[in-house]
Amino acid sequence: MFIKFDKFIEMFADEEYPSDFWSDVAIISASEMLDGFSDADWLELLTVVDSKSDFWVLRLCETLGDPDERALVVLLKVTSRRGSQAIYVALESIRSMISLGLDVSAYADEINAATERARQTTGKVSLLSTFQ
Repeated sequence: MFIKFDKFIEMFADEEYPSDFWSDVAIISASEMLDGFSDADWLELLTVVDSKSDFWVLRLCETLGDPDERALVVLLKVTSRRGSQAIYVALESIRSMISLGLDVSAYADEINAATERARQTTGKVSLLSTFQ
């Protein structure tokens, strides 16, 4: 399933398709593909995410909003990308997961570090409150 997902996201990893089509139609298909991921697919995604273009990763982050710990791990990896807008989209997806009830307490330090990296990059980020 990962290969199918990768090729699908790749089709939208540039600005050839209008963003409305992505947000209205394609993101639903991408989310449905993620629902069919095996543990091996998630591992493959985690392995290749660093090699993908920023725009591909943005599309991925937009797709990863459902509360799933495997998706959270991928999003946390995305937050380590330097100089990328993807960190903000990843943090936004993490916030969505939290609001939907995912327990992220085991990842609080990583989320706080990602938020701080984003804050240092722009001097202004308050997407997530700091965990205590």
